[in-house]
Amino acid sequence: MKAMFTGTILICILVAISGEAGADNRPQSRIHVGAKGGVSFATLSGDPYTAYDARIGFSAGVFVSIPVARNVSIQPEILYRQKGAKTSGYCNDLPTNWTLKLDYVEVPVLLSVTMSTAGNVTPRLFLGPAVAFKASFRQEAKNQNAAVSVDIRGIRTQELCFVVGAGMDFPFSSGTLSIEACMTPSLKSIHENDLGADLKNIGYSLLLGFSPGRR
Repeated sequence: MKAMFTGTILICILVAISGEAGADNRPQSRIHVGAKGGVSFATLSGDPYTAYDARIGFSAGVFVSIPVARNVSIQPEILYRQKGAKTSGYCNDLPTNWTLKLDYVEVPVLLSVTMSTAGNVTPRLFLGPAVAFKASFRQEAKNQNAAVSVDIRGIRTQELCFVVGAGMDFPFSSGTLSIEACMTPSLKSIHENDLGADLKNIGYSLLLGFSPGRR
């Protein structure tokens, strides 16, 4: 994963350089600014293995699409993304549900490649690294007698992630509507210290976006 992370950064730099070098040989392209948002499904993976359930939340934010070559663009984003997981068990002999709520401000830098247009639909593939910063870390426990929510410590306040996904763009007269699905696995354990556990965030998102103008 670390090699993939570094390799993607190098690819983005090389594409940007080659794009600038060929700028005089391609039509003038526009920079597009837009917003996106939708539902997210997050859980934890790694060691020790536990059958975590998904935490359903949301992801939302803004992006800038910067063309660097024909059908290729660099897309920085700023997103609020909800991660974590859910599990269940017993507390004082009572069935109890626990929810780990890890919310981040995530900053991906994506390499986006547009495929051949099929009618009025343009398929798109994207991937790239992301850095996530703590927004809120809480753990919630609920059973028939009580509901408790507390701040939690010992979780990394920053994490490195890798984003990979696909989408479709639907251009129309006043802008471009997009639908995309992506996976965002983290590259390191969520724990600050080595506690004998290697649990990592992994999230899936289904997003709807809009940007003025045709992409």
